[in-house]
Amino acid sequence: MTGIAIAGAEGAAVWRRLAAAAIDGVFFVLVASLVSVALYTASGGKLRAYVFQPVDRCEPAREISPAVERAALSAVPAQTSRVASATACRRLFLGLESGRFVSVNVEAQQGETLVGAAVLQPVDRAGEPVAPISLGWAYPLAFVLCMALGEGLMRGTPGKAGLGLRVAAVGGGRLGLARALGRNLIVYGWLLAGAALLAVSHQATRAAPWLVQYARPLWIAELAVVGLLAAWALGMLLTGRPDPAYDRWMGARVVRT
Repeated sequence: MTGIAIAGAEGAAVWRRLAAAAIDGVFFVLVASLVSVALYTASGGKLRAYVFQPVDRCEPAREISPAVERAALSAVPAQTSRVASATACRRLFLGLESGRFVSVNVEAQQGETLVGAAVLQPVDRAGEPVAPISLGWAYPLAFVLCMALGEGLMRGTPGKAGLGLRVAAVGGGRLGLARALGRNLIVYGWLLAGAALLAVSHQATRAAPWLVQYARPLWIAELAVVGLLAAWALGMLLTGRPDPAYDRWMGARVVRT
């Protein structure tokens, strides 16, 4: 088996690896989106993870619940305020609902100035306010774990299997979960870093609203960190001959089946 792995290593071209990663990403998005729909439905709208599902359907709301109106008005400090209009929106994936919210346009009187503000209020299926628990941050972690499980225990992933590739230990046999996890933490570390930085900045701006004025430089810094990590991993793949450095570190080979 060792001889087969070494002989097949040269056939694992860079384009095959990149194409396999793209297929794995698309496959994961499809599965994760269906899971998010199931979580949303089972929890009555309290669990949401619709990172990959843009707003699909919005329409003017003829009426909103008193609770939604109170929440919107309380979110805009003013001497007097009123609801000018509202729009009800749903997030859909393949026609299946994964989230619902109401955008409330509020007119507020602040001294002699009349200002307008839009307040987004998540609601349940009955149109009542809800404080959902967002699971979007878990997508990158779940993706890395799924890739590690596939490569470490099953010798491959859907993308690699579709393109005739498999992951094996240099000495033959399965790579094992620990080494496969280490390999994927390097390859997809930029995804985890992006999710972590986004979560930290979101919590920071909630705890200290004055940080909002620095949102743009913070976003640029986060993008720079993610870009450097992605370039590092891609650079190892493009320059590594016959195997990228992260494969050598983990004692792994990506071979042709």
